[in-house]
Amino acid sequence: MTYFQVADADDALDHLVHLGGHVLKPVHDTAHGRVAKVADPEGARFALLQRRP
Repeated sequence: MTYFQVADADDALDHLVHLGGHVLKPVHDTAHGRVAKVADPEGARFALLQRRP
């Protein structure tokens, strides 16, 4: 799984959906930060990661 670090996972997820992407697993807290598993409009899967400060 490829992870892309974002400043705000919730905002990034909203933007992804606005652009036609799909949420596979909503934003949730993990030991590494807030993570969402998603797919782009073509189906490529990746994750968005908001690291803890």
